[in-house]
Amino acid sequence: LAKKRTDIRDGLRQHGTNVDRNDVELSGDGDQAPIHLNYAGKQFYRDLFGNGGDLQEYAAFGRLSQFGVACIRGDVEFVETSLKQASRRRGNSISISISDSNSNSDINSDPSKPSKDLIRLLETRETSMRVSPLLMIVSLGKSVPVADPAADPALLAQRQVAIATMLLKYGARPDAKDVCGKTVCHYGAGQMATDMTMKVVDMCIPAAQSSHLFGKQVQLYGLSTESMNGKIGTAKGYIAGTGRRAVYLLDENKEMAIKPCNICLIGQTPQNQAEPRPNLCDIQDRLGSVSLLEVFMTSRADVAEFLLDKHNARIDVADWDGFSPKSMAVQPGVGMHASVGPKIMKRAMKQGRAEKKADKGQCSKCGAVESSTSTLVLSVCARCKVVQYCSRDCQVSDWKAGHKQACKQLEEERGASLQLETPPVTDNPVMMSFASRQTSTAEGSYRKPDNAAVGERFYIKVQKSVANGPLLIYDKSRQCHFFYPSNLKGYREMYSAAIEEKATNGTKAYLKASFDANGNCTVYPGTTTIKTW
Repeated sequence: LAKKRTDIRDGLRQHGTNVDRNDVELSGDGDQAPIHLNYAGKQFYRDLFGNGGDLQEYAAFGRLSQFGVACIRGDVEFVETSLKQASRRRGNSISISISDSNSNSDINSDPSKPSKDLIRLLETRETSMRVSPLLMIVSLGKSVPVADPAADPALLAQRQVAIATMLLKYGARPDAKDVCGKTVCHYGAGQMATDMTMKVVDMCIPAAQSSHLFGKQVQLYGLSTESMNGKIGTAKGYIAGTGRRAVYLLDENKEMAIKPCNICLIGQTPQNQAEPRPNLCDIQDRLGSVSLLEVFMTSRADVAEFLLDKHNARIDVADWDGFSPKSMAVQPGVGMHASVGPKIMKRAMKQGRAEKKADKGQCSKCGAVESSTSTLVLSVCARCKVVQYCSRDCQVSDWKAGHKQACKQLEEERGASLQLETPPVTDNPVMMSFASRQTSTAEGSYRKPDNAAVGERFYIKVQKSVANGPLLIYDKSRQCHFFYPSNLKGYREMYSAAIEEKATNGTKAYLKASFDANGNCTVYPGTTTIKTW
């Protein structure tokens, strides 16, 4: 253990961590400076987290605190007794100032304030990984042999969740970070997630939205009971079962459970409060990575669904190397092979459709803008289906002013077609992978799919690889699938359609195509849309 601690400490110092600061800051996150290093430096932190540092050794050699051991072993009674005793102590309470949440110099005896002993119990970091009790539960706690070999796993998990609930109630920080910048989401909603850890994360994500209020003076507002509005109190812990935060009302000497949306810091009003806090699952570690990015190349589709569907995790948060869940999912040969990739692509397409729907445009004549907050509804020109008007008067006026001459041209441009040249046969390995998913030939198939009649339009996906590289084109059935080189007619228009599609990071586009009786393909660049295949 001693040698491993020394090796980790030396590695941290060598790769940019201020270990001296961490030695002093025993109950906080310590040095969280972003890590911008070469590959070897970044890999040190990846390996440190992936191997768990010296967590297992601390547990095996009995070097964890008694409170930490009780948390991972599900000793509800001991944890509850310890928290009650620490919170009841008088004469050592701390007042956390609004300007500096880490300050503990303002000593007073206000029982509404968290005591030093309580903060030490909730936030002291242990092991070289510098994990808090809450982080211990989602790291060491998911290893049953370490937690309690004799315990029933289901019962142990239930007790661990109960303890996590208790820690939050007493004010534990749900956004605490370890030495690598990892949060409860990285530990509990990553590739090694369990049902227990995801339940803990499920509580911590909403708790983190108001954790900055803990220990600070706050004011109530927006309550249906008018007499309660304006009352001053001290924000306390998060009550997971109700989604409320406890507030100790100073003038009434009592504690109440209040929705976070009805609490604001003293000196702020509902109108001038700070911007919404970031979603806990979108908080980056010191390498810039979020938990969804780490889940991407795994088979943990269940964790991806948990983060995307339940907690609306962002897909566009990039690490310091520029990789985000979205950018990985749209990469040819990468996203399609990862089980999580299609789920991220589905989210990207959904967002793309929403953005296009929100882009309402404006009246071509007077400039009136349609928005979600107004009653104005624009009507599109029935012929060209491009320009929009807010009223019949504007449409008639614009027609006389020049749209009469422009309308036909706009219509032709929107419905413009390009007849493609017959592409050469390819044995590209990516195409071979596509071919393995269906019954058509591995060499590629430049033909009409069976479910489309001659001349009937159907959607194709146009997917680019590198700049000026061949386009990969295929329909949903993949009976029609081929590469289209840059030297052939129509390449530039299809390439432009792909790079202009924001929903796919400019990597692919969906547009209509058709085949005539002679097997010639025609594409319609003006028909781009968003699909999920």
